[in-house]
This record gives sequence, C-alpha cells and structure tokens, in this order.
Amino acid sequence: SSVTAIDRTATFDSITSDHIDLSAYIENQLSITVIDVDGSYVGFDPFINGVTTQYFYGWGGNNSYATIKTTDNVSINAIEFMIGHGQSEIDANVVWEAWKSGSMVGSGTFTVPRGSIVGWNDPNGFDELRVGASGSVYTALGEDQSIALDNVNVQLTPFAPSPVASIPTLSEWGTLALSGLLAIVAVASLRRQRW
Repeated sequence: SSVTAIDRTATFDSITSDHIDLSAYIENQLSITVIDVDGSYVGFDPFINGVTTQYFYGWGGNNSYATIKTTDNVSINAIEFMIGHGQSEIDANVVWEAWKSGSMVGSGTFTVPRGSIVGWNDPNGFDELRVGASGSVYTALGEDQSIALDNVNVQLTPFAPSPVASIPTLSEWGTLALSGLLAIVAVASLRRQRW
C-alpha cells in the first residue's frame, strides 16, 4: 500500500445524479476535479468489479483527467484509490503527473486491470496529482480519457521507509561460521565428557 496512515479520504457518496458539475468537487479538504463541467455519476460500473456505490467519473469523450490536491495547500506524501474508466476495454491505461510548487516532479504511464488500487508516494511530498485513464494507450493527459475513481485515501505526513534487513558482510559470515563451528565443538565436547 502507498498509504500507511490515512489523513483524508474521499468516497464520493454525495454524488447521486447524472451529469453533475465535477469541475470544483471538494470532499474532506480534498479538491478532486475534472476539466469540464459535465462530469457525472452514471448507472454503470467503470471498475468492472461490482461497485454499486457512488464514485467520481469524468464523462466519457470529454478528454478529462482528474486533478487531486488539498484545499488548504498541505503537501501530499502518499495517495491511493481504485481506478477505472468509461470505455469498453478491460484494462485501464493510466497517464499521470505529480506537481510541486508549480513544477512537475514526476510523470509516467502504466496499465492495470480496471478496479485495481493504484498509489503514489513521495517522502518529499507533492502539491497536486493529475491522472487520466482510458481503454486506449495514450502518453499525455487529455487524450480521450474518461477516468473513474473511488475511495481516495491521502497521507499528509511523511512516511517512514520500510526497514531493510541487513545482510551480513563477508567478515560477518566468517564470524558467524566460526561461532557455529565453536558451538558444535563445545556440544561435542560436552557429550564426550558425559560418556
């Protein structure tokens, strides 16, 4: 999981009608918007996994991608959500950009099955995530994307990196081997003394 501590979440449960304006959607101090005003909640499952609750959906064919940021300008350290789109293909081809202080700090593309949980994290934080998804492979935002997302979880505090197990060095392996050999000799010596 990209998020180790949830500070804010958006479930989109207040979206209950079709063709509503998602150009200024705000929930729990998160601004999640699309370019156009014809975003919508519609009666189909863009995640193809049986989702029946409300979700965020940029209306198909409007070349929309979602912009996610905080309303109080607090930096995001990690974010994750379920991703889908409004086209017939099974996979979601995702295009994304992360921004901090007006400069792009990361970007890329990847493909996952619709309904997958996707996530980003950066210990230095970012101000804004722009992400688009469609059934076709594109390399830039705004190319026939019709992104759907649900259950956005955001972490605002820096996360601690996972501890890495130390690997013994060659000299440590030698010390361990010698210790093991001495233990075997000691046990064998004790057994001889008992007989």
